[in-house]
Amino acid sequence: MEGEILRRGGRITAHRDMGKSTPDLRDATGRIQIYIHAKEVGADLIDLFQLLDIGDLLGVEGTCFPH
Repeated sequence: MEGEILRRGGRITAHRDMGKSTPDLRDATGRIQIYIHAKEVGADLIDLFQLLDIGDLLGVEGTCFPH
């Protein structure tokens, strides 16, 4: 999976903000942790992600990497 581009949609089930935005997204197939980096999406989208809450629906696309 590393390096693979994935698209997923689901509900936010956890949201941690430790200097970066890292929500968990859950759908019928399981859970993934999303890493949102300001250099990739820009400051405006980072501000938008701060408005997300548990239970909100979200669609994402990105490259898989190990943590």
